[in-house]
Amino acid sequence: LCGIWVYDPSTPIFVRILFNIYKIIVYTIIMVFFVTLLVHLILNRKSLLVVTDDGCYLAGIFLIMFKLYNFNKKNKKIMNFIENVYQPVDIIAQSR
Repeated sequence: LCGIWVYDPSTPIFVRILFNIYKIIVYTIIMVFFVTLLVHLILNRKSLLVVTDDGCYLAGIFLIMFKLYNFNKKNKKIMNFIENVYQPVDIIAQSR
């Protein structure tokens, strides 16, 4: 997976559509994987080996889902922060 981010406002409509399709596919794959692991954990809850393995995988997937949610929800804040950090650097680089 190449990562999930937002597109630039000047991006052509065709690329936007492809990006949105890609985003839906990625979210679907992650959710299906999460649900299958959760069901496997529930069905095999008496096996300590399965519980520990699936628990570790679920913890990692939960972090990925949390990051995807935060990056998409707080996208403008993150982009604004990046712009505020790099704008002075660009000004200094252009002044030389």
